[in-house]
Amino acid sequence: MEPLRPGDPRRLAQFEVLARLGRGGMGEVFLGTSPGGRPVAIKLIHRELADDPGFRARFRRETEIARTVSGVFTAPVLRADPDAERPWLATAYLPGLSLEEAVGSHGPLPPAAVRGLAVGLAEAVRSIHRAGVVHRDLKPANVLLGPDGARVIDFGIARAADSAAITQSGEVIGSPGYLAPEHIAHGTAGPASDVFSLGAVLVFACTGTGPFGDGSVHRILHRTVHEPPRLEAVPDPVLRDIAAACLAKDPAERPAPDQVTERLTDAATMDLHGTRWLPHQVVAAIGARGREPVPPPLPVHRRRRIPRRVLVAGGAVGAVAAFLAIDDMRTRPATPPGPVRWMVRLPGGRVRREHGLVIVDGMLLVVGGTAFAAVDPRAGRVRWSVPDVLTDTVEGLAWSADRLFLRLADGRLAAYDLATGREAWSHRLGLTSSSPPPAVAGGAVCVPVPGEDKLTAFDARTGRARWSHGRLSAHGPVASGRTVCHPDADDLLVGIDAVTGRRRWSAELSRPPVMPLQKAGDLILAVTGAPGTRSHTVLAFTAADGRPRWQAEHAAPASEHGMLTLADDRTVYMVWSAGVLHALDRRTGRLRWTYPLGAVRDSVDPPPMIVAPGRLFVNTRNGLLVAVDTAGGRGLWRQRLHPDSHGGPVLADGLLHIGDRGLSSFDPATGRLVRRIGADHRSRPIHPENLCASGGTLYHANIHGELLATPTRS
Repeated sequence: MEPLRPGDPRRLAQFEVLARLGRGGMGEVFLGTSPGGRPVAIKLIHRELADDPGFRARFRRETEIARTVSGVFTAPVLRADPDAERPWLATAYLPGLSLEEAVGSHGPLPPAAVRGLAVGLAEAVRSIHRAGVVHRDLKPANVLLGPDGARVIDFGIARAADSAAITQSGEVIGSPGYLAPEHIAHGTAGPASDVFSLGAVLVFACTGTGPFGDGSVHRILHRTVHEPPRLEAVPDPVLRDIAAACLAKDPAERPAPDQVTERLTDAATMDLHGTRWLPHQVVAAIGARGREPVPPPLPVHRRRRIPRRVLVAGGAVGAVAAFLAIDDMRTRPATPPGPVRWMVRLPGGRVRREHGLVIVDGMLLVVGGTAFAAVDPRAGRVRWSVPDVLTDTVEGLAWSADRLFLRLADGRLAAYDLATGREAWSHRLGLTSSSPPPAVAGGAVCVPVPGEDKLTAFDARTGRARWSHGRLSAHGPVASGRTVCHPDADDLLVGIDAVTGRRRWSAELSRPPVMPLQKAGDLILAVTGAPGTRSHTVLAFTAADGRPRWQAEHAAPASEHGMLTLADDRTVYMVWSAGVLHALDRRTGRLRWTYPLGAVRDSVDPPPMIVAPGRLFVNTRNGLLVAVDTAGGRGLWRQRLHPDSHGGPVLADGLLHIGDRGLSSFDPATGRLVRRIGADHRSRPIHPENLCASGGTLYHANIHGELLATPTRS
């Protein structure tokens, strides 16, 4: 990342330009930010290309179709202007390392990581092809490894597979070593060409070099067309066979992306939506890249920070909706004394106790009793707000790359644009006493439809219905990768491909589940039994294929609502509203230990908890904050809280923060109180009920209908 230079644009449409990211064959790439604070990568086309009318026509068609690409392993195209003096396009900015950088700096990836990468890239290619697009330049530099996993980027030179050719005959667009033979020899590229590039990228990931070696461009192109690929250095025989199939000279002999995934059944069960599958040195480098500050701009501009993509208050997701803001909102940030950086009074009054504060796409989304709003976390200014909404009846929130989804009290499923807050689309599904939150997977948002006994998937971008699956039970779906899992009326747990609606697998439950499904890493947990009885069964299944992993019987009452699940590398932690914390071995389901939390107030909901290396922190909701040793279940320390403290603790900047009568911060190792804000005779009690943290700042909403920002340390 470099500072802007004289002559660089400072704004493109609604995007403020902050820094330079790089330069490629088609243009320069800049870091920008949307009005809502969302970071974007903007490719500005070179002037010599912009002067070519044929290029503009191709660019227009390609970007229009590329905007239809959706998928968890791709970076979405957000906006483009082919008619600008210099055409440009904006995509989601994903901080991280390219595969080229990661392998160049830290060496080839281990086989297990390459298998996971292959599954993610195959899914990305499938998503691109499903939109009728051919990428045409899939290479290590266009594979990004970020905090959310692997993403395929740069659709700037993609071309619709079913469009008439616009390029000049024989023109080659792409990167030597990763171009397919038919692309080199005939200037044609179809879906099979991207599969060829996929195979070449996997060879690079395994060996640090492409399958056709190094040297002059002419020599590499000649080897690609006339010589077999060099696969001797690929250490994994399965990966070697997959690469060989993808690199077949005849496009008809190459596998489809789905067939690549089918050959990697073990990797298909990996949780690829993070960095656990990557080597630790690569993970550290990804983290360091994400912490890089934006270079100081030229004096005429203020410095801006890159907002974090998504954070959730208390580890849970709340109900939020959006509408367009106006600049003359009556709610303006106050400037109270002391450590509070800013305070704003919120439309809608007191914020919901449960799931009322979320950070999404660099904005604070706040759910009040009769309204919801988006607040700029830097200045405390309300950016948009929707009044007169009965938010207390909204069950939950979900999101995709550029949409928010929620079920409203009037029975609608509504999608809102993250950047502007405008309603993008809605469907009237009908009213129900309990509406499970939507599940987002494979570019679709999946919801149960009341009265129809169906799970229906809508396209996340357009709202078009994709598919329906019948015979639902009372509990809603859970998403894992591109699979949507839900229990049906025949006591089966079903995994559905979110893209096609095809049933991928089903597994016997034997009895109906008594509470919503839980996701713990790569596992889906179902709890069966009769509510109020003294025993229940916990069943664990692999989310990718439905394979039963373990089954555990436990003598503790099951509740219709009261279970919260967390997981680390070794253990699944479950806490019930009855006040008993259970630790189960993640591999076998064996009960490792239990810890009594005591009688829990408001026992419909379980006490909130978070897990950190070696420790688990729980707000018991009976006036105690408890730290438990995760190795043996031993209590490490306890601290008294106000009896009305209900929110979850948050770890930030080496301290454990929680809403008490004020805002209390503890040393997580010893339990020593380090700081308390707003809970003594010198200041008005702030009574924070919702809490989240980002970038050295704690954000908390209180019973007075106010949102405050305070430093994590002072």
